[in-house]
Amino acid sequence: TKELYVSLGGNYENANYENIQWFAHRNGNFIGWAPGGGIYDKGSYFGVWAQAIWTPIEALTVTAGARYDYQNVGDVGRQIGRDLRYDRIVNGTDTSYLPFRVTNRIAQDFTPRVAVNYHFSKDANLRLIYAQAFRAVPPQEIIRLPRDANTGDIPNAESEKLNNIDAIFSFKPSDNLSLTINGFIWTAM
Repeated sequence: TKELYVSLGGNYENANYENIQWFAHRNGNFIGWAPGGGIYDKGSYFGVWAQAIWTPIEALTVTAGARYDYQNVGDVGRQIGRDLRYDRIVNGTDTSYLPFRVTNRIAQDFTPRVAVNYHFSKDANLRLIYAQAFRAVPPQEIIRLPRDANTGDIPNAESEKLNNIDAIFSFKPSDNLSLTINGFIWTAM
């Protein structure tokens, strides 16, 4: 309607990454491609969001929305020529070998946001914003985490999340001058 606008969206990604290296004779002639050392990862990620923009009066606009994200790290590990690498763990007199591998790790995030925009006049405007933001931890960062000293397990990484509060005042005292004052607070969750 004229007063209310609603939008929805989403995205989906499916990853299957493998480090491929090429081989050559000593004289530099190309032989072929083959799986080499490095990190491989397989998994999926999707996100959905919704947002509503409400304008009850001409001078006031309220925007509210939320986003939900889901990440599944199906399999990530370190390899050398398709052979999984192992880590030697010495625990007292016991020695064991644990794979550089993480499987079936799930991460979920819900991030709301709201903004209020008020026009005092055609030359003065105030915006107040609250939003949560996050950065999902990629599988290739999870595999690089240090092992737990007691269990030898590679821990689960948490998304980096922030709370963000903004106050923005804009004023145009003349045709040639515009002034904006912005105050904000970011805090880690």
